[in-house]
Amino acid sequence: MKDITFETVVDYCVDFLEIMKIPIMFEDKYFEGQAEDYRLELPCDIGYIKQVMLNNIVVREATDTFHNHYNCMCIDRQPMMVIANDLTMSIEDNYMFTSLPCCNVKIAYKGVKTDSEGYPMIPDHRAFFNALEKYVENKYIRIQWQNGRVADKVYQDSEQQYCFAAGQCDTAMRNLELPKAEALFNMWQTLLVNNNHFAHRFKDLGIKHLIKKH
Repeated sequence: MKDITFETVVDYCVDFLEIMKIPIMFEDKYFEGQAEDYRLELPCDIGYIKQVMLNNIVVREATDTFHNHYNCMCIDRQPMMVIANDLTMSIEDNYMFTSLPCCNVKIAYKGVKTDSEGYPMIPDHRAFFNALEKYVENKYIRIQWQNGRVADKVYQDSEQQYCFAAGQCDTAMRNLELPKAEALFNMWQTLLVNNNHFAHRFKDLGIKHLIKKH
């Protein structure tokens, strides 16, 4: 593997982070921008979006079949069009499409951790190092195998070693810390059904419910 470049290894590392999507690999990030003509370009480090607000109002995913085309449609010439009461958004090709032509957009998301030079940061954990090493090794060996330079058994062993390492990494990195466990258990033990958590940005989702006896 001496002929593999540093840039290729970085690309493989980012691919591995996106494939595994283990929460500890990402950090909470915030982005704010102004949507123009029904759309807004998103930052490139988004792992997955947690929640979106348009003009400080929490919004859901759009179900409108024309939602992603408002920026190229003449909306003013459609007087019979019914405007929905709630605000919506959708995402496609690194753009967010909004149901308002111009609006302030706030996004809470999980993003890839990067250093001061923009390179991805990885968790300091032996299981993660092992799985990442096996992933890069497997990608390299696969290319060699496709070119007839590596035997089938070598490639099959590389695939197997990566699968074992990835499973071990996924299990080891998803262990609950006590504060997170407390919030999760409180969600399970509630007796009262609250169907408005989304609109309240899930602020009280993990709070403990108290039953008062009179």
